Amino acid sequence: MRWHSKSAVCVLLVIFASALFAADEDKTAKDKKDAAEKKIATGQVPGKLIRWGSDSKAITLQVTVQVPNPGGLQTLANLRVQLAEASRDPNPVNRARRIADVENQIAVHQKDAVKNETHDVELQPGDDFMVRWRNLPVVLDEKGKPKRLTDKEKKELKGDNPKLPGYTASKDDLKNDQLLTLFLSKKKDTKDTKKDKEAEKPVVTMIVIEYDPK
Repeated sequence: MRWHSKSAVCVLLVIFASALFAADEDKTAKDKKDAAEKKIATGQVPGKLIRWGSDSKAITLQVTVQVPNPGGLQTLANLRVQLAEASRDPNPVNRARRIADVENQIAVHQKDAVKNETHDVELQPGDDFMVRWRNLPVVLDEKGKPKRLTDKEKKELKGDNPKLPGYTASKDDLKNDQLLTLFLSKKKDTKDTKKDKEAEKPVVTMIVIEYDPK
């Protein structure tokens, strides 16, 4: 009789512990969902990873931006002056020829109005940011050779949420010189966030590895 009582107590303890564990898992999932719902997407930033690691709390990305090119703008301005002069040519044949010639030059030099510049930008990662591969990652077999994946294995690599881009990855997959796309979000505007300047700053919620040169 005592043995049965002890067994019953053990069973109850196991059931109770399992219930607590399940409750903790549900709470964690709910907390993550609530945190996600309190954020809004603010944009994407493509660039090359320059610095990331345990010694740095920020992600440093080299981004390419287009800025006005003074030399190119001056060339276009000169060509527009020439176009105005050509339009005043009293000879109809010469006028048409000169206008066509200048318009062709303007079309060629239009791209010179801007030039590319690279800048290093530091972005703050969120607490639970995720990492994804844009393309199917290479999986090696026991001999170290690329493995041909089945449809089921490919689906498993997509992860639990098929709406997310690419395939599952980890923070350990992040390496310098990779080409990335960083997805930014910030907390939804509330009375508290409007007072908190830090809360207004966007943070990185997802990183997609577009290309790995190594």
